[in-house]
Amino acid sequence: MTHKSRMQQIRSGEPVGNLTPIGNGHAKDELGRIFKLQSFEAQEEKRRRGYMKRDKRIFSFSRMQEMVDTASKLSNKHAGYMLMLFPYIQYRTNILVSPGRKENQIPLTDKDLAEVFGINKRYVSGIITELKEIGVITETREGYYKVNERYHFRGRSREDTYMLVKTFHTTLKKIKVNPAELGVLYKLLPYIHYESNLVCENPFEDDPKKVRFLNTSEIAEKVGLSRQKLNDTLRKLVSSGAIATIQRKSGIVPQASDGDGRETVVLINPYVITRKREDHSVITLQLFSDSF
Repeated sequence: MTHKSRMQQIRSGEPVGNLTPIGNGHAKDELGRIFKLQSFEAQEEKRRRGYMKRDKRIFSFSRMQEMVDTASKLSNKHAGYMLMLFPYIQYRTNILVSPGRKENQIPLTDKDLAEVFGINKRYVSGIITELKEIGVITETREGYYKVNERYHFRGRSREDTYMLVKTFHTTLKKIKVNPAELGVLYKLLPYIHYESNLVCENPFEDDPKKVRFLNTSEIAEKVGLSRQKLNDTLRKLVSSGAIATIQRKSGIVPQASDGDGRETVVLINPYVITRKREDHSVITLQLFSDSF
């Protein structure tokens, strides 16, 4: 090490050379300076707390286990309309309201919903009727539309957040696909793995060797599309920045391979949807760093 680089290291405040433990959780470097030792776990916890404190993004929670049956009953188009409503869920009340500060928010009318969905007002009633019949939308005594907290909510969670998935509003609104294509993304919410953000059959499995990722044939079945139609939809979701597709060695479903012993699995953009309370791996974040 040159004299210049050594001086730079000293000025940085980092230890010089090896650390020698001196007891009480402290150690000294080759210059005799004292440093407090910290375990890797403690460093990670500090990093996580710092991330959570900095993260001011607005999001909605979805209860994954409750969603499975309900999502399967919705048409893809109406599932997409449901996802489009997330940014309008009012904090704590779950009433659908206009954007802005809470004191300025007003409940959405059918005319407002038509603008949100990008459709003619006369079609809104039919959409809301189906969402109400499925149970994801309810109506208050005052006649306001409200998202059923059994499935989705905004507010402080009083339960294990490991069982929840977050959808960030700002990035969600930047996904430019049609409602039916967006509905496929909605229907994947219950299948997102905590650590990897990959779509899988058993999203609560902690053992990496036991996680069974869903290939395109299995995803097509869950969202009610042909494999060809799903592939077209996935390409549009990739182009919009919502997901990435990854090819890997074919798993336990031989007929699902792409003909060359490989299969395609889906990675959800964690800047849009995630279960983690902290950042994902650097590699995952880099994949989506210029999505929007």
